[in-house]
Amino acid sequence: MPTQRFPFQRLPDDLGLMVLNTMEYHEMWVHFLESFIFVVFHFRFAFSFTSKKSLSMVTALRLPIRHVKLAFPNEIAVLFDRAYYRFYLKMHENDYEIRTLNDLPTSVDIYFGNGGLRLTWSNQGKKIDEWIQHFCSISQQENRREVSINTRKARLNVQSLRNTFPRLKKVSIHCSGEELNENGISSSEAALRAFLPNLDTLLLYGLPPNRSIGSIGMANLKQLHVYLDGSPYNLKLEDLLSLNVKTFIIMINEFSIRDLNRFFKMWIMGSNPKLEYLEIYGHCSRLPDWNVLLNGLKAVEEEEEGGSDEPQEEGPKEAEAVEEPEDVQDDEGQEDDEEVEDEDEKDDYEDEGSELEDEAEYEDEEEPEEAQIVPVAQVPRAAQRAENTTVVKTYTIRNSLGVFAEIETEFNRSAYVNVGLKFTVFN
Repeated sequence: MPTQRFPFQRLPDDLGLMVLNTMEYHEMWVHFLESFIFVVFHFRFAFSFTSKKSLSMVTALRLPIRHVKLAFPNEIAVLFDRAYYRFYLKMHENDYEIRTLNDLPTSVDIYFGNGGLRLTWSNQGKKIDEWIQHFCSISQQENRREVSINTRKARLNVQSLRNTFPRLKKVSIHCSGEELNENGISSSEAALRAFLPNLDTLLLYGLPPNRSIGSIGMANLKQLHVYLDGSPYNLKLEDLLSLNVKTFIIMINEFSIRDLNRFFKMWIMGSNPKLEYLEIYGHCSRLPDWNVLLNGLKAVEEEEEGGSDEPQEEGPKEAEAVEEPEDVQDDEGQEDDEEVEDEDEKDDYEDEGSELEDEAEYEDEEEPEEAQIVPVAQVPRAAQRAENTTVVKTYTIRNSLGVFAEIETEFNRSAYVNVGLKFTVFN
């Protein structure tokens, strides 16, 4: 007996919505793929944002939206389980940038997939805020929404941002070339005031005018990422002590080792109880003195992850998990003459000679005095970069409440010195 196909495509719209509401997601896919309605539906979805009936159909399908990204002021991207749409809102040629949420785009470029099919659509009479609200109405999961704001030439105010955007969990703000709005407030400052109270994660590329890291970090955030590698801002002890976040990651030009020592001493005494992870990366004009960092902390040194040219008298068995050449830890009877031919003070480092034996491609490089070479490329670099070194050391400290934390220090010396520090609390 032949199987009768259900004539879904001939149903009235109202009945079609009722049927969709009773179907499981995989049943929709099977039906649409068999009748080629799936492709037609996705084109209809892209070209029918002004239709309430089409919006009802999209909502009834309960499509699993992985991500909604609003890269204000120009781009809105929606990632479904099996489809990706990107809407690029265009302005007049003589005024390319969108400045306010009330702006009306002249046209909309629609992309299907990653730079694939491109179509141009009229604005359909929708302003920027109406476009944003429409996209957010499709996704009912707040944790899937993300806003990335570039404040260049944009004039935003707090109330319009709160009225336009729903409750958000993650926001990225790019602070550059800002203009003040009618109230004399920068766009990045307006975005902070609008979103900061309810955020979980905040990413800052630059700082708003007259703002410090401490004034932002005292908000009740889960994660705060700050990227200031091109800024003259100096990280202060007050900024660290003001943090009320679980995770704080910052890239900055330079930071004070002495201030970090004071911060860790304050942590031992009970400050920053919420902090679980701290990561700092920056540049230094000279090699860091980690003795200043560890002064008075009663830190216990652990096995070095990156290895060192200094022999370890005692070390935990777990060191074997580090990515190093095998069969070299206990072999003290071998000596690699090719790797150490330029060094005349290596009598105490015979156990390290076999460790470099399997790295023949680096035999022409001179081993520095304070760290072993970490092979990061198969082709040796130019002569001025041939002495790149990376040194990683790990220490454990404990605060007055008995909570342990791990301090990992790292520096890389090439054309300049890169310094990194990670602080992890074990609750």
